[in-house]
Amino acid sequence: MSQNNNFFELIQQQMLESSHKTFLELHDSRSISFSDANRLSAQLANKLNELGLQPGDRVTAQIDKSAQAVLLYLACIRAGIIFHPLNTAYTLKELEHFLEDAQPKLFVCGSKRADDATELTRKHKIQLVETLEANGTGTLCEDIADYGERFATVVCDENDTALLIYTSGTTGKPKGAMITHKNISSNAASLSQVWGWQKDDVLLHVLPIFHVHGLCVALHIPLL
Repeated sequence: MSQNNNFFELIQQQMLESSHKTFLELHDSRSISFSDANRLSAQLANKLNELGLQPGDRVTAQIDKSAQAVLLYLACIRAGIIFHPLNTAYTLKELEHFLEDAQPKLFVCGSKRADDATELTRKHKIQLVETLEANGTGTLCEDIADYGERFATVVCDENDTALLIYTSGTTGKPKGAMITHKNISSNAASLSQVWGWQKDDVLLHVLPIFHVHGLCVALHIPLL
């Protein structure tokens, strides 16, 4: 049997070993444990499968920074689905380029943006549109408790794409950088070693998670 190089396979070890430790401490004093993250991301991964998403499909997410956004990212990773985050400040005109180029199967956004982008999503034949708000409401999560709390991590090659992050477009239109499972695992491991990261360290996360630094560097290291 081939080795599973899915990045989630690596971080799930931490989730199981530190199940009752805090993974995220939120601004309103609520917290999410590693066990919670494992369970909730499994439920989201099961829902993504129920919606018809398969490994290699793309999910474009233009959503506010929140615990739910992080859980959606983890769900995509463990399901072998390519996660494509977008700046929430992008206008509809800017959004059109990304939808046309990335060709996602699912577009996740706030409810207001879903209404505004109806014509765009139809034009680019995006099959699925779901909403997700920072407070956990939205169509993507409204029936999440009905989904199983276990999910078998999809087997991925180390060169399979995990993330689609677009460049800033300083020399033309933004271009999609395909970031592999190996890219994110080696980056996290190297930085963890250089920073001298310890299991009980705490990281104050102030960066946007649509940015590669906020998503990969700041989020992945505490997960190892």
